[in-house]
Amino acid sequence: MLYRLAIAFLLLGLTACQSYKKSLAEAEQYKKAGMFDEAINRYRALYQSKPNRPEAHIRMKSTAEAELNRLYANVRMLKGQGQFEEALRTLDEAEAFSIQYQWLNLKQPFNSGGLLGEIHQGIADRYYRLAEEAVQSERWDEAREYIRKSRKYDRDRQELEYLSLMVEIVPEFKKGMKAKELGLFQEAYYYFERVSKLDADFSNVLQHMQECLDKAAFTATYVHYTPDGNNSGRDKAIITSVKQEILDLENPFIRLVARDDIDVLIEEQRNSMGGAFDEEAAVEAGKLLGAEYVIVGEILDVSMRQSNLNRTRHKGFAGPTTQSRKVEYDVNARNLTHIVSFRYHLMNAETGEVLAAENIPYSYEDEVRWINYNGDPDMLYPGDWKFRLLGSNIDKVFNNKEEKEEVDRLLRARRQNLSPAELEQRFITFIGEEIAQKIERFANERPMTNVR
Repeated sequence: MLYRLAIAFLLLGLTACQSYKKSLAEAEQYKKAGMFDEAINRYRALYQSKPNRPEAHIRMKSTAEAELNRLYANVRMLKGQGQFEEALRTLDEAEAFSIQYQWLNLKQPFNSGGLLGEIHQGIADRYYRLAEEAVQSERWDEAREYIRKSRKYDRDRQELEYLSLMVEIVPEFKKGMKAKELGLFQEAYYYFERVSKLDADFSNVLQHMQECLDKAAFTATYVHYTPDGNNSGRDKAIITSVKQEILDLENPFIRLVARDDIDVLIEEQRNSMGGAFDEEAAVEAGKLLGAEYVIVGEILDVSMRQSNLNRTRHKGFAGPTTQSRKVEYDVNARNLTHIVSFRYHLMNAETGEVLAAENIPYSYEDEVRWINYNGDPDMLYPGDWKFRLLGSNIDKVFNNKEEKEEVDRLLRARRQNLSPAELEQRFITFIGEEIAQKIERFANERPMTNVR
């Protein structure tokens, strides 16, 4: 019996040994066929079933290292052929394989650490060359895309920054030169200005800007006309406002010629003309100042109209409920209206021709409304009631937030209209802004025949 049992165990051992060798042989066949994952899986199963036998473990590691070497060899070959994207994809595959089998402590191929940088540089170089070709062919959108791709792989390349700058500068500069050639000096100036902000030394761009300014400059002076030739404090304030608003436009083409002694020049011109033709005198004075255009402003009529005090009696409560004490208060209102008629002319200082003229009406109504109340203002609520001493079904208090806030506002409101000086200052600011806007519109839209 013992003999038979021993024979059985011996046969079982032989069978197991033959099965192990067969599996090793199958794994080797997979390896020779290049089916590395299948081979490694077979070795791994054998190693787990027989951890005390080293053959499967050793062959599994050597197989994985062979596959890793193959992948890296393919990376180098593709890189050498200039197929950088494919090399990058294969490198990612090799790194993923290495991570997958890191438990085998695989030996990394020699000099594999610098491959990623070399591939990135190769991709960056290729896109840089494509960007250069696109710039030379003026394919600006393609150039921008190639620059973006090249920068993705090499952010520190100085030549790339310069090329990127050229992509922005050259199209704008060429547009500027074309506009200048067509006599569109204002448009050309703004193209050149954008170029100058990127590179002030590019192809004499500052000189081109100055030439466009000189060609399309609108040189003007403002003269305030009064019948007697004497400017009051208000007239002088208008002169100052017009000049300041024109300066605040910061329009490079509008050059304001301003001199404190222009009134003296006008008076001299009037005297030489026998005291007549005031606008002609202003034109001559502007010409002496070197202005191409003269802006003449004149107040035709001024009036201020104040209404009578309008007082209305209102009912309310000294508290937020109808049980509160019933009270009365006055709502007062008064209007003050400032009306001015103003006229301006824009004239060519060389020919005296009136190029633009307009009457500018101005009206400003200042209304004051306030509440007179003898009680505690914080407790005043608007409302309605029929009898002061008796309750009624029509009694109501308006105690929502908006109604209470309106009452509070009127209790705190100013009770005097603006002073004549304050109203006048509003007009002065308004007329300065109006004339500045009209002058800028004319300067921007005038026909090219008027441009030197």
